[in-house]
Amino acid sequence: LTRLERQKIYEEARRPVDALYFERDKLYRELRSIRDYESKDFIRIYKRIEKISYKLIPAAHERAQRKVFEQMNNVGSFGAENVLGEIEVDFHALHVNEAKDLFDESVVPVLQAVGAITIVVGRGHHSEGGVAKLKPALKKH
Repeated sequence: LTRLERQKIYEEARRPVDALYFERDKLYRELRSIRDYESKDFIRIYKRIEKISYKLIPAAHERAQRKVFEQMNNVGSFGAENVLGEIEVDFHALHVNEAKDLFDESVVPVLQAVGAITIVVGRGHHSEGGVAKLKPALKKH
């Protein structure tokens, strides 16, 4: 995949997550304007914020992580040999905790059988400060 294709995958997968954060922020602003903490509007908005924060956002993150990983490692490329004959798995566009979870779930179980796997993580250009986070985190993990 090209850099632009990977970026598109990331943006499309994360769009629902971003929309939920946007909705939650909008509701927080609305909530601050309500002075009666026992009003039906306050309670309704507060419950929606709770649902977004504790149920919908975590579920959307999970779906996004799966979608990114699956598309970066589609059926034709996941665990496929690269030009050097090495088995390769792409972790581009995943957050550190997501990459760790997917590493444990998809790489560790087959590592002993195949001996070695090349993990592709990128250079960190899209990380905060442009500093790589995945590579050091997965090495430490």
